Amino acid sequence: MKKLWQIEDELRFLQKAMDITTLEKLTVDIDGSHMVFAPKDFIGDVKTPQSRNALIGSYTEKWCRDFFADIAESKGLYAISGVQCEELGLQSSSSADLAFCKKPGIQQKAEDIVLIFEIKMGIVNNYRYNKTNLSFEFFGRYNEHKGVPSLLRSDSMLKAIGKAVNIRMSCNLGREIPIIILGNSPIGKSYITKVDNLCTGGIIQQFISLYPDCGGHGFQESPKMGFKTYSSYTDVFNYILSILENRKHFLAQ
Repeated sequence: MKKLWQIEDELRFLQKAMDITTLEKLTVDIDGSHMVFAPKDFIGDVKTPQSRNALIGSYTEKWCRDFFADIAESKGLYAISGVQCEELGLQSSSSADLAFCKKPGIQQKAEDIVLIFEIKMGIVNNYRYNKTNLSFEFFGRYNEHKGVPSLLRSDSMLKAIGKAVNIRMSCNLGREIPIIILGNSPIGKSYITKVDNLCTGGIIQQFISLYPDCGGHGFQESPKMGFKTYSSYTDVFNYILSILENRKHFLAQ
């Protein structure tokens, strides 16, 4: 059975990234130590490298496609990254990160798109590069460093919400396609009521965290389930199937 997001996935990304970029573009220098984020107790102004964002973005999109492929296949669908659809306003510059479709291919018609995922995942924990064995090692959880990962970022939340609204307003079929936001962190406390309202209003079906170990250090779910941290692949599988099997208009005409 497939595993949800874990520390090993982040370590695997960092090691692979070293094959195509430099340590300086992946980490920050903290008193001679190379770390992914500055620890919370570090005094000083350190800018997190922006050049690694594209790398982790590609990595998490592939990870999600592999994770959800079997679920799509169980319903005779295709899990496709970077889906474009003119009717839904999904252009090459703002394509769907991942979608379940009735037909293969990046170019899709709205009637053939069954489910849309927006992926807002990244490096959540902190890691330090060990120069002796030339590898990364775990250094601290998300609440122990100065970074703001995944769904904790306001800009990530606002972009996801904006894309969902654009899809909903684009055409009648845009009201019938469920939209799910994928992350690997908790959400900020200021968004608890917002995500529940988005869920009950039918704009977004759910904000999901696929990193259960991180959830234990924040809250697991919002009161109306607009946000939920899942604890197993089976739970995610069953939830997605329930969404696919209960077709409806998610936004009133």
